Amino acid sequence: MERLWSPWRMTYVDGARQPGCVFCNALAAGDDREMLILHRGDHGFIMLNLYPYNSGHSMVVPYQHVSTIENLDAASRAELLELASLAVEASRRILRCDGFNVGLNLGSVAGAGVADHLHMHVVPRWTGDANFMPILGDTMVMPELLPATYARMRGEIEALVGERAGHPINSAGTIIVVPGEGVVLASDDTAGLSFPVTPICPPETVSDAVLRAAGGALGGSTTIAGWAGMIDDTPAGRAVYLLATSLPGSASVPGAIVLPPESVANALTDPALIELFQKQLPIVTRLAGSM
Repeated sequence: MERLWSPWRMTYVDGARQPGCVFCNALAAGDDREMLILHRGDHGFIMLNLYPYNSGHSMVVPYQHVSTIENLDAASRAELLELASLAVEASRRILRCDGFNVGLNLGSVAGAGVADHLHMHVVPRWTGDANFMPILGDTMVMPELLPATYARMRGEIEALVGERAGHPINSAGTIIVVPGEGVVLASDDTAGLSFPVTPICPPETVSDAVLRAAGGALGGSTTIAGWAGMIDDTPAGRAVYLLATSLPGSASVPGAIVLPPESVANALTDPALIELFQKQLPIVTRLAGSM
């Protein structure tokens, strides 16, 4: 009998175990992007799986550290399903998947990798992937890197949560890095230099709006590279910013200028944008590479 499996997960299976609970440790780390935490609710959170079975594989985890669902308090049980619904809706919008596997593995014998802290898996599926699995020669073809999936998922979840709470995300912006050249800034006659930003036009996703903003600034190919952050108070309302990269030589649109990462903060005039960028400077510098 031929067995189809997930060989890329051997990094997890064979890897050294960290002391304590992986989920509790992630919550306590204080860096949601690094820990792949997409959203924190009142009683639980959503995070991407570092060793996914499929692209966009997320997990819904209660804060309460219990191994079985009957020991979970009622509020946590209720929110577990609400958070799973949120993960499904965001995944469907950005990944355009056809279905999902959603479920709990309770106990090691049932396949739980972290048996002492229950968690619900949300695995996107596409028509045909059961018959033509994206696994060949111990290789799985992932359409994008985890930081990009995280950025797109988090942007969409922030938009959905904001919409439900009556505080919608109004615009999407991007910090575009051109490797070997620098960071793209857009010239605005009224606001000076800033990052490309555009209103979100439903039903487009946050990431689609980001790519549209990048296209307006560059007119070329842009790839989402990661999560940058949010600004709650802008002239256009709440805004989400993602990191992106573009091909060298692409910043040729009138009004677009390219500066080395270390010069960007001094060129910006909006204090909120300056603070946002300074938090991203180490990642931006790495993406920019040798200048």
